[in-house]
Amino acid sequence: MITHAYSEADVPALADLHRRAFPDFFLSRLGVGFLRQFYLGYIGDPDAVVSVARAEDGRVVGVCVGTTNPSGFFSRLLKARFFGFVGASVRAILRTPRVAPRLLAALAYRGDGAPGQEGALLSSLCVDPEARSAGTGRALEGAWRERAAQLGARQAFLTTDAADNDAVNRFYERCGWCLKDQFVTSRGRAMNRYWRDLTATAASTTATDPSSFVPFARPDIGEAEIEAVVTALRSGWLTTGPNCAAFEQEFAEFLGGGVHALAVNSATAGLHLAVDGLGLGPGDEVIVPTWTFTSTAEVVRYTGATPVMVDVDPVTLNLDLAAAERAVNPRTRAVIPVHFAGLPLDRAALTTFAGRHGLRTVEDAAHAFPVSSQGRLVGNGESDAVVFSFYATKTITTGEGGMLVTPDPELATRARTMRLHGINRDVFDRYHSQRPNWQYDVVAAGYKYNLTDTAAAMGRVQLGRAVAMREARARIASSYHESFGDLPVTLPVGGFSGDHAWHLYILRLHPDAPLSRDDFVAELARQGIGTSVHFTPLHMLSQWRDSYGLRNEDFPVATDVFSQVVSLPLFSTMTDAQVGRVIQATRSALGEP
Repeated sequence: MITHAYSEADVPALADLHRRAFPDFFLSRLGVGFLRQFYLGYIGDPDAVVSVARAEDGRVVGVCVGTTNPSGFFSRLLKARFFGFVGASVRAILRTPRVAPRLLAALAYRGDGAPGQEGALLSSLCVDPEARSAGTGRALEGAWRERAAQLGARQAFLTTDAADNDAVNRFYERCGWCLKDQFVTSRGRAMNRYWRDLTATAASTTATDPSSFVPFARPDIGEAEIEAVVTALRSGWLTTGPNCAAFEQEFAEFLGGGVHALAVNSATAGLHLAVDGLGLGPGDEVIVPTWTFTSTAEVVRYTGATPVMVDVDPVTLNLDLAAAERAVNPRTRAVIPVHFAGLPLDRAALTTFAGRHGLRTVEDAAHAFPVSSQGRLVGNGESDAVVFSFYATKTITTGEGGMLVTPDPELATRARTMRLHGINRDVFDRYHSQRPNWQYDVVAAGYKYNLTDTAAAMGRVQLGRAVAMREARARIASSYHESFGDLPVTLPVGGFSGDHAWHLYILRLHPDAPLSRDDFVAELARQGIGTSVHFTPLHMLSQWRDSYGLRNEDFPVATDVFSQVVSLPLFSTMTDAQVGRVIQATRSALGEP
C-alpha cells in the first residue's frame, strides 16, 4: 500500500530504513539522529512531495521524498532543525556564488526554475532490501511522480547544470542508486540522454578512484597468510619442502577417505599429471565438455590423445552425460567432467556412466572446493583423480598452484616422480640431510610442476579458512538470488548449505532483456562494477575449432547460452556496500530500480 504522508511516529522507522538501505551513504554516517531530523523536515512542509510504501502489517518498507521548492525547503530545514555555528556556516556556504549549486548537487538536492512551477526534485528513495525484489522501488517512484504532477510540477529531475555532473555522480556512486528519466527539462534535454552523459563521467571518475570500483574477484588474504609466508621466507627453505608436505597431508585429511594429495604449481599441471598417470596416448580419445577453460582439453593433447568435446546440460552447464554417451566409441578411454562454477556434477550418474563404458575418470574441480556431492566432499570419491586449483581468483589460493588427489597409490607415486623431472628422490630430503646425500636417478622424462614452500605456507592458512570463505560467498549468492528474481534473467541453480562452492555467480540474460550481454557488461563497467564471462566454449576458439572441424550447430546449448552469460563479482571479502552496489547496478541496467 502506498500513501502520500507519514507521521512523526513513523520517523524512527524511516531513519532506520535509510540507514539499512544505504549504510555507507554520508547521511547514514551522520547518524540516526540526523536522519530523523531529515525526515521530520518533510512533515507539514507545503512543498514536500512524499510517497510511503507499507507492508500489510503497516510496517514502512519504502519511502520516496522530494520537494517542489528545493531552496525554500532547505532554508526552512536549516533554520528549523539546526542552530549555532553549524547552521550559520551552512547557510553562509549556500549563499556563496557557484558554491551553493555544487554543494546542493553533491547532495542530490538541485532544482531548476521558479519553485513549484517547473519541476519537483527527488531527494531520497529508500527501499527495504527485503522488499526490493517485489518491485517496491519502481512503484514508489511512479507514485511519487504522480503526486508531484498533482502538486503542479511539470517535471521531475536531478539537475540540469552540466558543470555539476561530477558532484551528482559522486553522490549516486555512493548510494548505489540512479534515476533514469524520460522527462524533458526546461533547457530541452531529454533526461535519459542526460543520464548517459552522467554515467560516462562516472566511468572516468571511477577509473581514477580504485576504491570506488567493485572488482570481479579479489583474493581473501589476511595477516595470518602474510605471517605464514614471511615465516617460510625466514626459514631459509623456499622451494618444495616441509610446508608443502604438511599442506598435502592436511588437504588429504580434510577430504578424508584415505586419499593421496600432491601439491603442484597449477591445476593444469595436476590435470596433466593425472592423464599421464592413466597412460593415455596417441589413438586414445578423452571426453571433455566444450564449456570449460582450455586447459581441460590441452592436457589431453600433451599426451598425444584426442580430446572429444561434447555439449553441456542446459540447466547446470555441467557435462551433459547423454551427449557424452553419444560420443563413446571403441577408442574412448577416459572422461574429464568439470564441476562448473562450483556446482558438482551428479556423483552417482558420473560413476554409472564411467563404469558402464569402462572409462577412467579425472574430475576437473578447479571451481569446486570445498563442496559436497551426495554427502561426500568432491575429491573423496570413486574417480581415478580429482584436481583442484589455487589460482588467485579461486576459492582458496596460493597465488598459483593446485592439488592432485587420488585414491590410487600407484598413480600418486607416478605423479610424484613426474612432478619434478622424473627424479626418484625427494628434493627436500636430498638437500636437508646433514649427511652426503646427493645421489639420485632420473627414471622418466618428467616435468617441473612442484609447488614452492612459500605458496604452500599460504595454502595451509587458506585451507583452514576454506569453509568460512565458502559460507561468505554463499551468503552473497543468496542476496543476489533474493534481489534478481523479478529480472529478465535465469539465476544459477544450487543451494547455499555446502552443495555449491559458489566460485562463480552467473546470470543468463533473457532474449527480452533490455540490453544484450555485451551491452550489460559495458553498462556495469560504466557504473564501476567488474564482470567476466565464463566461458567462451572450446568449439568457438580457433585452436579447437580449426583443429577438429567443430561447428556451432553440434553444440546447441553451449552456443546459445554463450551470448547470455555474465559472471558477477563474488568473493568472500565483499562488503555489504559492494554487494548492494552490484545489486543496484544490475537492477538499474536491466530497467528496474
